[in-house]
Amino acid sequence: MLVAYFLLGSVTLATGSGTAAGSLTLAYASTGLAGYLGFRLPPTLKAVSVNAVSGLGAILGYAAIATNGLNLTLLMLTTLHIIDLICGTDESN
Repeated sequence: MLVAYFLLGSVTLATGSGTAAGSLTLAYASTGLAGYLGFRLPPTLKAVSVNAVSGLGAILGYAAIATNGLNLTLLMLTTLHIIDLICGTDESN
């Protein structure tokens, strides 16, 4: 998922179709990668790595789709945020 976040977030930023969703996604992916590699994050960056950021990313993705039109990259990014939000909050795993 981290690779997909980096790829889709950078493409979304490069095309300008959803700059808020793209920049939030890149920040979320960067803190996720730093945590995965075992680095300690300062409290301000820890706030970006919580699972609720995926919910915010999904909302920003929907807003970008509503204002800029349907874009396949933005649709995949929004779907990825929704999947991460659902799977991250599942207590049965």
